[in-house]
Amino acid sequence: MGWIADLLSEIPSAARYKTQLEQMEAENAALREKTAVLELKITNLESENQILQSKLLAAEEVIKHLTEGAPGFVLDASSITILQAIGNGMDSVYLLMQEIDLPRADWDQHIDILCEHGLANQQNTFMLEYSVTPKGRKYLADRNLLQ
Repeated sequence: MGWIADLLSEIPSAARYKTQLEQMEAENAALREKTAVLELKITNLESENQILQSKLLAAEEVIKHLTEGAPGFVLDASSITILQAIGNGMDSVYLLMQEIDLPRADWDQHIDILCEHGLANQQNTFMLEYSVTPKGRKYLADRNLLQ
């Protein structure tokens, strides 16, 4: 208890203060113990936080790598097949429709999507023809879809 307790034990009327002092010292010991436990928890949480931040940075890098150069939309398999065929030199509608078996309405929808997103162009010359834009070529190249 220390020197205060020794002093209080010498003074008879200070007995009640001695009891209060003992209670405060017990409370102080309990609080020190709780503080030590909490400090250990804080250390563990800080360590866990660092691990999670590291994982988050790694995940963000993966996401950045996967989405780099990708348009803000996802093409379905048929649109990619059409874009790939155009990118590999098949430009006439007749040849494309023979190569890629789709109903006409679906075909038109896929071509519209490619043109709307700037991945392909439609040219009305003697025959209806399509070409891949630089953005479309990059899309294909980034995914190793060009021959």
